Amino acid sequence: LEYRTKTTAPYAASWKAFPRNVAHVANWIFRKRGLFSSTTAEGGAFLSTTESERPDVQLFFCTGLANTQNAKGFGTHGFIMHVCDLRPKMRGSLTLKSANPADKPAIRYNALQGEDAVRVIRTGVKLAREIIDQTPFKPHIAEELAPGRDVQDDGEIDDFVRNTVGTLFHPVGTCAMGRGDMSVVDPASLRVIGTSGLRVVDASIMPTIVSGNTVAATYAVAEKAAHLILENRASAAGSGRS
Repeated sequence: LEYRTKTTAPYAASWKAFPRNVAHVANWIFRKRGLFSSTTAEGGAFLSTTESERPDVQLFFCTGLANTQNAKGFGTHGFIMHVCDLRPKMRGSLTLKSANPADKPAIRYNALQGEDAVRVIRTGVKLAREIIDQTPFKPHIAEELAPGRDVQDDGEIDDFVRNTVGTLFHPVGTCAMGRGDMSVVDPASLRVIGTSGLRVVDASIMPTIVSGNTVAATYAVAEKAAHLILENRASAAGSGRS
């Protein structure tokens, strides 16, 4: 969701905000603080679109119209609210096009397939709008740029979702740990099954994606791996093995 503001509170390279931006540049050069030290993603929330206490939507509040998915908007003061489905149910496919290893594979996301596929993001859009309609935002907002206030019923919101949806960071699972035949990494040691002297320690060993940013879970995996490696070295030293 994109909003243009009538105040210069959000980040933008406008003449009205020029004096402030000069000060922010100096603040960043000499103190590494201020606007230019920000990712602009300065707020967030985990929400549930059902009666469950477990969140299925993550919101990202970005204090500028320009962002990592869309570089436009540097000259316009505004903000963005991303709505992210934490547990999408679609299942895609990855297949070879030919026996030539130089040919790119065929990737099919199957995004937003099925009757219930858009419901979570649609409800997330409505919740985001409820938040933005609260009193603290009113002095700032000039207009809703996307999807626009004329987009109100479920069908119109669904069309907006389908036309603007995209993938978002945090891929996992290419070396999934487990006990089954298709598992790649042993969960007890983090060693690659069928090899020696090789461990994988990152988000690729997660069998399924965590419901949110993967960084904290990856730190936990790394902490566990460090203990396993130290224990292995201590055991090897005790037995006289190098």
